Amino acid sequence: MKLYKDSVISECIMDDIIDDIVNREYAVIIQKHVRGYLIRINLLKLKDGMTFSKLVECINKYNEGIVFIQNMNKTMNQKKIRNENFPSHISENIAKFVISKKYNIMPNWDCKGDLVIINKQLEIKGFMSSGPLSFGPKEPWDIIYFVDGCDTLNKNYKVYEIKLTNISDKWRNIKISGNDTSYEDCIIPDNLNSLKKKELVELCIKRGIRKTGNKPELIKIINNDEPGSGLNPILTYGDIADADKRGKLRASFYAIIKPQIEEHCNLIFDGNISELI
Repeated sequence: MKLYKDSVISECIMDDIIDDIVNREYAVIIQKHVRGYLIRINLLKLKDGMTFSKLVECINKYNEGIVFIQNMNKTMNQKKIRNENFPSHISENIAKFVISKKYNIMPNWDCKGDLVIINKQLEIKGFMSSGPLSFGPKEPWDIIYFVDGCDTLNKNYKVYEIKLTNISDKWRNIKISGNDTSYEDCIIPDNLNSLKKKELVELCIKRGIRKTGNKPELIKIINNDEPGSGLNPILTYGDIADADKRGKLRASFYAIIKPQIEEHCNLIFDGNISELI
């Protein structure tokens, strides 16, 4: 009888232990999900003062200025008023809300530079025309974004993400300016005076020297200029950045940058600002 009671007591104790273990496991699982939820909420939380509604206000004000200039230009004779550049506070915050929507992480605008997300420095370049964009030779970034605001009057935007740092070889090798530097150090013929101007120009091109002027001037150039001296050598982003030439570090996104790194250009947003609410 005593053995039976001990067996029952042992079984009850084991049941309590198992129930306790099961309850603890459930508690751990619940705590894990709660922590994950709180982390996600914190990552999505706005960390600066530029709310979505304030961004829309800024866009409205900027677009009003564009319409005003358009109407004023209709009354001008020859010289026209230029549109203001696409404001950085607009492009940076459009990128901020696009990134938040795509990755469920809100970047911080209250930072040194354009945006920061966790420990990554983000560079934002906005534009509303096909003109060149300016870069600082010493601007550092981990990821760069381009905000196309060409259709800003309809509040439609495109955002491209390029996961290349400013010091990556692929980015530094982007050709910013210059032409092919190939030329021939060919022998100058003795009968330059008998050649036609067209033939002299072709010889100048072949030797990579200046090719402007009348026939006597072309002959003088051929005889005096060093082969290759008339060429504009190709300069990459890295070449210009290393030389610290801010004014020379300019390039159009669609005409120069995107075609050279097409495989790294990821269109992460193409739509209306209202889609980012």
